Amino acid sequence: MDTPTGSPSSSAAAEPDFAAFDLLVEALSRWAPSGPAWPPARRVKSEWEGVAPRLDKARLELSRVLVVGVVGGTGTGKSTLVNALAGSEVTTAGDVARPTTINPVVVAARDVDVSWLPLDAMQARLVRSDSPAVANIVLVDCPDPDTQSAAGTPPAESSKPSATNHNRDLL
Repeated sequence: MDTPTGSPSSSAAAEPDFAAFDLLVEALSRWAPSGPAWPPARRVKSEWEGVAPRLDKARLELSRVLVVGVVGGTGTGKSTLVNALAGSEVTTAGDVARPTTINPVVVAARDVDVSWLPLDAMQARLVRSDSPAVANIVLVDCPDPDTQSAAGTPPAESSKPSATNHNRDLL
């Protein structure tokens, strides 16, 4: 199939632009309550009163975003999995100094609104990704819950690392 420019369409086509549809919905929403008493206009108003709540429900469903937190012990491959899904190295992974993830790393597509996430409070780093695997989700590489200690105290100096761990409180 050809696009209007004559080039073949791709499976990675851009999202459809619903701006014209949104304008129509907005216009109908303004017109319906004050429509004329003419019988065909009353029928349109009646139909609109049935359709409008369904459109609002569909908008809510489409705006939902799944948040996936990758949680597990030290060295289990959390960051490696996040990097694979993000399609690039967005967080340090591998056999390096442990723990490798000290603060959460949030991965989201460029068009996903994450303004509702308390990124500053979590001391999280936001990374935008074009990977199809994260197109409709927010992926969080969570800190190792079993190796983090309180305010600069190395885990080896505390009696039990999990006793002073406050990372799980941020999840």
